[in-house]
Amino acid sequence: MALARNLASRKMRTESASYGAALPTAASRTWNGRGTMLIRDMNSEECRDLLTRLGSGRLGVARNNQPYVVPIYFAYEPDRLYGFSTVGQKIEWMRANPLVCVEADEVVSHNNWASVVVLGRYEELPDKPEYATLRLHAQSILEKRAMWWQTGYAASQARRGP
Repeated sequence: MALARNLASRKMRTESASYGAALPTAASRTWNGRGTMLIRDMNSEECRDLLTRLGSGRLGVARNNQPYVVPIYFAYEPDRLYGFSTVGQKIEWMRANPLVCVEADEVVSHNNWASVVVLGRYEELPDKPEYATLRLHAQSILEKRAMWWQTGYAASQARRGP
């Protein structure tokens, strides 16, 4: 099992929108019903609030120019996202290339949604004495979220087979 302090966020790219596809720019969009899309940047507080509230999103990793995106549960605290996973493809890829991103979004309706993309670096918290304090802290943060362990547990059961 690997506990990870997944993203020491260096940059937060944000979008909040109400209409259209997500663009790779930092913006918030709302549809005013008259054929106009209103665009605005989300501020840091709005981004942090969204990450705190959601607790789930998609992790993007890459290896040998091949991207890989998987759903994850996470717990947010300032400048950190904590996640839990059993060893598998995403952990192996993050060990090979620790540059990762997490996207989290909240969709209220087709034309009212917000999205945050956080870029950062994967840092594994191995089961070693020098990481014991960090592991306990990460676990205490994760335990505040219901089913924080589910994705890792489900993956380990699928690998075991019948």
